[in-house]
Amino acid sequence: MRKSGILISSDAAAVNFREIRMGNIAPNTLYRSSHPIKDNKQDTAIAVLASSARISAVLNLSDTTSEIMGKAIFAPWYNKLLKNGSVHAL
Repeated sequence: MRKSGILISSDAAAVNFREIRMGNIAPNTLYRSSHPIKDNKQDTAIAVLASSARISAVLNLSDTTSEIMGKAIFAPWYNKLLKNGSVHAL
């Protein structure tokens, strides 16, 4: 979440949101987090963090395509990516 325009790092830690930096991965390219939708509710911290990081695509490692379609409606930013073809099930 934000306080006076500054991202509070404890929110990122709580939802396991972090940038992956290793090998030849360019900065600000790959991020990971816990699932953005819990109990049919958007995780607000992930929504804020994903927006701040300008996430443009999601690789969902825990849901099938049909499960993603059923859950995405609970998180507007995630649903927008889904409608743009930018959410992919493994």
